[in-house]
Amino acid sequence: MSSLQLLSDKLRSGSQLLCGWMSLPDPLVAELIASSSLEGVLLDMQHGQLDYNDTVLCGGAIIARNKPLLVRIPVGEYAMASRMLDMGATGIVAPMINGVADARALVDHCKYPPIGQRSWAPVLSMARHGIDDAQEMLALGNECCMAFAMIETRTAFDVLEDILNVEGLDGVFVGPADLSIALNGGTAVDPLSEATMEVVAGIADTVKKSGKLSGIYAAHASAASRYRKMGFNFVTMGSDVAYLRTGLSSMINAVE
Repeated sequence: MSSLQLLSDKLRSGSQLLCGWMSLPDPLVAELIASSSLEGVLLDMQHGQLDYNDTVLCGGAIIARNKPLLVRIPVGEYAMASRMLDMGATGIVAPMINGVADARALVDHCKYPPIGQRSWAPVLSMARHGIDDAQEMLALGNECCMAFAMIETRTAFDVLEDILNVEGLDGVFVGPADLSIALNGGTAVDPLSEATMEVVAGIADTVKKSGKLSGIYAAHASAASRYRKMGFNFVTMGSDVAYLRTGLSSMINAVE
């Protein structure tokens, strides 16, 4: 099995993946995170410090460790989804998807015809995933290159079922911090409030009934555990910055 198939095969088999989150532009950090027991790594181009070149280099370090690579693209930059897939990513997370038109644009840039309009040029991806035959890549492309629409606004939540019905969209990814702000009218960032958790659990249930896949970001291990119990197919936990700060604090506090 090609490493291109790792993410899609694991998710569609019913596995619940615990993945890492990276925002720092350093391939060595990417390699260390991918060397852990985490089952995938997401590179954050929206709020992280990663530009295109950083993401290509960090992505290569992750793929070399045989871990699924996901990329969160900047808001509205759907063409970047195609570029990230061409360099070897197998999962695209698109922020601020607010309706069917946004979801359709995402799919168009992630899937080849007849499902989407992605242009053909996966040269680096083929090299990184050990695929020599273009026909094999084309056959695997739409199945293995996955598109996830972020649900993080009230607008998106209100039309969730319509978004899920977009052909070619593999699933959704919940941004609980922004969603909490939207739900409470901008009074607080409170992703762990019971009101937010109730809505998040409802999203997981709706996605499951649709037959599609769900992912979510968890700032802490306790939140990750709750989300997994809700049935989310994959959870990205913490961040490289948090890993460094937590590890350093733990070592300092352990000194007598």
